[in-house]
Amino acid sequence: MVEQIKETDTLNQGRIKINAILDQSNASSAKVDDYQLQLKEGIAEAKKIADEAGKDAVEIATEAGNQANETANQAMANSKTAITTADQAVSTANNNKQEFDTLRNDFDQLVAESGDSNPEIVQARTDTQGIKQATLANRLQIDFADRMTKAEGISLLVGSSNIKIMMDFVGKTAGNTATNPDKYFSDFTAKTLKKPSDTWNEVSQSDYNKLASRDDSGIITGSTQSGVIPQQRGDYNIIEIIKALIPQIFEGLDKQQSVEFIKNNFTSFTINERLKATSPNNKNIKVATYLQSTDSWSTQIQESAPELKDFSVQINDKNFITDEGFIHLINYTDPSNGVTSSSLETDYSGVQIELSVNAQDILEKSGFAKTADVNKKIDTHVDDKNNPHNVTKKQVGLENVNNVGFANDGEAVAGTSTNKYMHPKNVSDAIKGQAVTQTGDQEVVGTKNFNEGLQYKGKEVAVKEDLEVPNVYLAEGIWSLNSSQTVTPTKTLSDCRMGWVLIFDTYVGGQPKNTDYTVVIVPKVFSGLMAIQATSASGKPAYKHVRITNTQIIGQDNNNSGESVSVVLRYVKEI
Repeated sequence: MVEQIKETDTLNQGRIKINAILDQSNASSAKVDDYQLQLKEGIAEAKKIADEAGKDAVEIATEAGNQANETANQAMANSKTAITTADQAVSTANNNKQEFDTLRNDFDQLVAESGDSNPEIVQARTDTQGIKQATLANRLQIDFADRMTKAEGISLLVGSSNIKIMMDFVGKTAGNTATNPDKYFSDFTAKTLKKPSDTWNEVSQSDYNKLASRDDSGIITGSTQSGVIPQQRGDYNIIEIIKALIPQIFEGLDKQQSVEFIKNNFTSFTINERLKATSPNNKNIKVATYLQSTDSWSTQIQESAPELKDFSVQINDKNFITDEGFIHLINYTDPSNGVTSSSLETDYSGVQIELSVNAQDILEKSGFAKTADVNKKIDTHVDDKNNPHNVTKKQVGLENVNNVGFANDGEAVAGTSTNKYMHPKNVSDAIKGQAVTQTGDQEVVGTKNFNEGLQYKGKEVAVKEDLEVPNVYLAEGIWSLNSSQTVTPTKTLSDCRMGWVLIFDTYVGGQPKNTDYTVVIVPKVFSGLMAIQATSASGKPAYKHVRITNTQIIGQDNNNSGESVSVVLRYVKEI
């Protein structure tokens, strides 16, 4: 048997396997020719046997009556045997030809799918979930949709963000929940849908291997008994799966509190399966989720699946998460009628759950302190006037203070004595002579280095460094600004010195040109709808409509039509 071309094969490995297919097809053709030759020889031999047997029969009949009849009958039997042998040779030849034709059809289909006889092109259209997309563009769009942008990375570190976790049977060991806590079961005896609390048979290791990937070889459950519903059940342990990724979240929480945390931060879960079904009246596959509050199954998918087919559905109801932290999934088809069997096949089964988590909470539980907590502790310590460190006079050197007299006004103004104390009067005189005072006219000469702020009539005096704006992007990406897109700069509009600068670029062939920029200034006091005119790829005016808030730039519906399509927002800077 020739090995099939796999998704992971290189181009050279694909070439070797295709050559092996051609060699086998040539061998099949040779077998067909050989069988045809055997057919001719068999027919000729049959005729010869029949002819000789007939002559023998006549001769024996002449010599002995009854013996002649027996010999003649045996001769006829031999003749029929020879003809049967010839017919079998023809049948074998036809079967070999059918196998060759099937092999050729499979190869032609592969060539048709690849477009230029290259199996790697077919493999390139298979996404990371194992689903073969219609075009390479579709595959790339699906795979890159889940990639994290720079803005999303910043958002993840500074606050809450949604994470997606796939629960399936990759790396699953039968009977072991240490490395993979999920389980899968099957049943072909019940005439009703069994509950998770009923007795089920866990699948074998070989079946778990089939569930791990979409390889068109799945777990088959079927029955010909009347009324029996073939069914399979998957148990997905959300708590243990998330614990493996972010164990800090569950520190100090019991099971009930862990389930409550999951439900409070739940966004959605998505069922992803590859299924096939058949029953007496239809080929419908049915997929349902278990609702613990009603102790019943709720149908999520019901479609025809005569061949293995990918199904996916997103569910936003957290009530399908049980008190034990599980999602229970059941696949089934209609029951057998006792004559025609019912069966279903599952090639892949997985559930992807999406939760909202706060990165700072995770870091705090890992031993990192929040800025607010650190500042609070510092402020509390500074405000403590009860000598928390128990400092003594000796530690601050007070026992070494000399008993000397006070300086006179001249000594105070001169500021040269090292063995005199100062009283308020001569301190004031010294300040007037040596320092800038709060009142009165003074001439100040020399360079004065102010380490702290400088004000005039309560207003901060700006210096050169204060007027400079950091040359950094507050947001960077490619946004068409349709109604589903919102840009959140890292600095609010009111915190900027003058406002935001929006930098637009033309967008051609799925890429920004990085040449034709349109710069738009948003004053820090502005809020509301803004119509922006930019230059499109064709040189014609293109209009973008956005809503400006203090924290976000919100896209609008009409930004995905006309010349507006060829203009995208690239950068947001401070001015």
